[in-house]
Amino acid sequence: MADIARQEGFNVETIDSNVFFVIRSFSPSGEEVLSKVNITRFAEAMARALT
Repeated sequence: MADIARQEGFNVETIDSNVFFVIRSFSPSGEEVLSKVNITRFAEAMARALT
């Protein structure tokens, strides 16, 4: 799953054998905010939502 995400241009990070999308955004004050979303949990939630 991480390889596919990387091929699609997503920033991906592995921490303790868990793989995360790293999402960079900015707060209203202009401060950079990095969020990490667990890819496996995201994919499982999407699969449930689509069934």
